[in-house]
Amino acid sequence: ACREHLEAAVASIALDFSQEPCAVILSGGVDTCAAMAAVSAVNAANNQKVPKLEEGAERCERGSVSGLSTGVARSVHRRRRTDISLEELLGMLPFCVRVLRTFDGMQLRNSMVVALALHKLKALGYKLAITGDGSDELLGGYSFTWGGENDEAGWKAKRDVMAHSMTYTCPAMAAELGMCVRSPFLEHTFLQWAVSTQRADCIGDRPIELEPDTSRQMHITGKVCLREAYPESFGAWRRKDPIEVGSGSTEMGKYIKEQISREEFESERERVAAEDHIQLVDEEHLYNYRVFKSVFPSGLGEKRGMKAKYPCNSCGYDLPSSTELFCYVCGKYPAQ
Repeated sequence: ACREHLEAAVASIALDFSQEPCAVILSGGVDTCAAMAAVSAVNAANNQKVPKLEEGAERCERGSVSGLSTGVARSVHRRRRTDISLEELLGMLPFCVRVLRTFDGMQLRNSMVVALALHKLKALGYKLAITGDGSDELLGGYSFTWGGENDEAGWKAKRDVMAHSMTYTCPAMAAELGMCVRSPFLEHTFLQWAVSTQRADCIGDRPIELEPDTSRQMHITGKVCLREAYPESFGAWRRKDPIEVGSGSTEMGKYIKEQISREEFESERERVAAEDHIQLVDEEHLYNYRVFKSVFPSGLGEKRGMKAKYPCNSCGYDLPSSTELFCYVCGKYPAQ
C-alpha cells in the first residue's frame, strides 16, 4: 500500500509539471531514496496519461562535506559530483538567514546543505525538485513519537499533531530562487493514506545499519512500511540521521569555534545581552547572529520583549501561541 500511494503521489506531481525536468534532492537516506525509486517506477510504467518526469539526482554522501555531491544529471544513473568545503557551505548562510529569518544553528546547519543544492540545481536549469519532507513526521521517523508498543492511541495522537503542524524550510528557499519543491509524502493521496496507518505499520524491529556501511543488525526503527516498499533502494536500511549528520555540516560548530576564541565569545555575549537583549549560547550562535545582524540591522521589524504577546525568553521575539515552546528565530527550547 505504501508503494502504491507513493507512486500515485509522484504521478500527481508529474501531471502538474509535465513540461519541467525534475531533480530529486537525494540525502541518501530512506525517504529520498524511496522518492527517487518511485520516480523511476512511475517512468518505467510508461503510463500514457502520466507525463514522464525527466530525472536527476543531487546526492549528499554520508559523513563528509567534502563528499557532498551537488551536481544534477539528466538521469538518475548519471550524476555529476562537485566536492565542496565548509567555507563554500558557509557562503549559503546569509541567504538562509535572510529567507528563514533565523540565527538558530540547528535550522541553519540543515538548511545550508539544501540551499546549496537548490543553487546548483538552478544553475543547471532545473525549476522543480522533489524532496523527502514529511516522511519522518507521518511514518514514525522520530523516536520520541514511538511510545510503548501497546500505546496505539498515544502514538497516533503524537503523529496527528505532527501531521497538522509540519513546516519545512525548503519551499521558502526554492521560491526565493524562482523554483518549486514538492514532496510526494505531502501530496494529498499519500498523506491521507499515511495518517490511517497503525503503529505496527511504521515502528518495529528490523535489520538496519546502526553505523554507516556496516552489517545490518536487528533493532527497533521507524518508517518500516517505507523501507519495505523499496527494500533494494540505496538507503532503505540505513539508520535515521538528520541532514547535518549525513552531509557533514554538523562539523560547522567545530569549524566556527576555530574562528572565534572563547574570550572573544564571552565578551561579545555580554555585549549582545546588554545592548540587544539576546542570549547567545556558543560560538556558532554568535557567528550566526553576526550574519543575522548584518542582514537585519534593525531586527525583524516585529514586536519584541514587553511589546510581544508571547515573547521568547531568550531573544524576545514573539512566538505563535502560548503553547509554542520552540523559538524559530533563536532556537531556544523551551522558549516560554
